[in-house]
Amino acid sequence: MPHVLREDARVILFRKWAASEKTLNGNSAGEFEYGAPISVGSTLITIQRGRIVEDGYAQLATLSSKALKGTIRVRFQNELGLDEAGIDQDGVFKGK
Repeated sequence: MPHVLREDARVILFRKWAASEKTLNGNSAGEFEYGAPISVGSTLITIQRGRIVEDGYAQLATLSSKALKGTIRVRFQNELGLDEAGIDQDGVFKGK
C-alpha cells in the first residue's frame, strides 16, 4: 500500500530496501569507484556498437535476478568485432 505513505516516507523505505538488497547480494560501495577492477560478483556483457538493443536485451534476459541487482559492466565492440578503447567514468552510478 505505498500510495497511503507520503512521498518522503516512501523514499526512505526504498533506500532502506535497496541497502538491504546490496548487503544480501554482497555489493559494496567500493565496487563503483573509478578504476576499480571488475569484482568477483560483477557481470561482464559484450555489446556490438551497431546492435546495442538486440545484444543488450539478449544478454540481459539470460541473467538471474541476483546478477541484475549486482554490478553489470559493458564492453563495446566495433563493427570489426574489436573491443573499443574507453574510459569508465561510472556514468550510470551515483556516488554518495
